[in-house]
Order: sequence, then structure tokens, then C-alpha cells
Amino acid sequence: MTFNFFFTVQDIVLSSDSQFALSGSWDDELRLWDLSAGTSDRRFVGHSKDVLSVAFSIDNRQIVSASRNRTIKLWNTLGDCKYTIQEGDAHTD
Repeated sequence: MTFNFFFTVQDIVLSSDSQFALSGSWDDELRLWDLSAGTSDRRFVGHSKDVLSVAFSIDNRQIVSASRNRTIKLWNTLGDCKYTIQEGDAHTD
């Protein structure tokens, strides 16, 4: 199976059930790949710089990404950004 990319892929991970792959690339987007179909039907748009790192939650229901714009985003698998942490955000832990 071959996947075509138009920009450099910085990171790619497999879901824990090995049904999906998640890629982060220099086009500022994440893509969710259905490995059985060999297609990418879902794009995650919201970073303004290269996506450097991606990960699935253990149950594959959430996705986290980190970008060169110094943000971390939490997504659901539908492509909706649920939370953004920006450089300089403070916490009180």
C-alpha cells in the first residue's frame, strides 16, 4: 500500500488497534488514514505552522498534536479541535 504526500511528513503513528494511522506534516495539518481502505478521509486543520508530533489516546478516541507555532491541540477523531494550549499558558498545579 502506498500513500501520497505533498509535504514532508514529520510524524506518523498507528492507532492501538492498527486500523488507522495519523500523520502530521509541514502543511500545518494532520490526516487520519484508514489503513484497510488506503484512504485519508479526515483532515485536521487548525495549526498555523508545521505539525511536529501526533499521538492517539489509548482508546483511540482523542488525538493530540504539537506544532512549530508552539501550540498543543486536543482533537476528537471527527476533526474538531476541543482544546488548545499556547506557549505562555499558565497552570496552577
